[in-house]
Amino acid sequence: MNPRSFTLDELCTLTDLPRRTVRYYVQIGLVPRPAGETRAARYGEGHLAALLRIKQLSADGVSLERIREVLDGADAQPLRVTHGAIAIEALDFAYLDTRPVFAGLNLRIPGGQKVGFVGYSGSGKSTLLNLLLRLYEPQRGQILIDGQAIASATQESLRQQIAMIPQDPMLFHRSLLENIRYGRLDATDDEVIAAAQQAHAHEFILETEDGYQSLVGERGVKLSGGQRQRIALARAIVKNAPILLLDEATSALDSVTERHIQDSLAQLMQGKTVLVIAHRLSTLARLDRIVVFHHGAIIEDGSPAELLARNGHYARMWAMQAGGFLPEDEASAASAPSTQD
Repeated sequence: MNPRSFTLDELCTLTDLPRRTVRYYVQIGLVPRPAGETRAARYGEGHLAALLRIKQLSADGVSLERIREVLDGADAQPLRVTHGAIAIEALDFAYLDTRPVFAGLNLRIPGGQKVGFVGYSGSGKSTLLNLLLRLYEPQRGQILIDGQAIASATQESLRQQIAMIPQDPMLFHRSLLENIRYGRLDATDDEVIAAAQQAHAHEFILETEDGYQSLVGERGVKLSGGQRQRIALARAIVKNAPILLLDEATSALDSVTERHIQDSLAQLMQGKTVLVIAHRLSTLARLDRIVVFHHGAIIEDGSPAELLARNGHYARMWAMQAGGFLPEDEASAASAPSTQD
């Protein structure tokens, strides 16, 4: 199937950006010039991905000057993933020069391993996922996938190899069908519906006024948080990328739906390299390995059983769980009654 193309109006609808903003980004070189004459210009999937990335970075307060730093270099090459092994080498990163997040971080994740990142809020877990996605660039060091530095890879090829299920998924003011298909734009209707069924989204979609053709509203406002997360899961199932990132992917689900989703996630994780940020113990228990972060440093690393037996930081968090969740910060941990009492 040929790559999908968009008119300027379609691109503006998908990104919720005004025409003048899109044209400005093209004019200053943040987004490549489209093919064709001005009035009949066609924009591709790369334009859509670039605009969404710029929009996210801008929402995070990143300046246009800094955004230029994370764009593809002239010699960028497509990333080729065979095993999905990830290596983080001597990584330094700070949002502000006076407040480093990582200083000399090293971590190796073999291809196909399922790893949980655990730690209190602000310990660097989500930042590491953002660096892997190249939403930001480290000040020093590098991240490699199958021996290839992601800084030297095209961002489009990097994103093709990674599926992300975030805590607050970004949905477009388009149909439910199109929002799921964004995971892989050449997916057939049958593939989209099969993914929705696996994500336990099919039932609530059929209950909407127009089914799969129902519009979700700006940023998905017509859906609940749990429904948005199920759409994001269906999108990841359609994409079927070799590397999967989960950032509190089931946080908005009730306990019954979460149990069903865990079975779908287990199927989705098979044969993939998986990085998980979660406070739900039911999610962490299924993983091969837990990496514990504290103030940007790795302080424990091992299987869930090994870390519990070690009676260290992770074991203390486990003992202070509340309602099946690990504490999010040190204050919560200090005030929580121990389950071992």
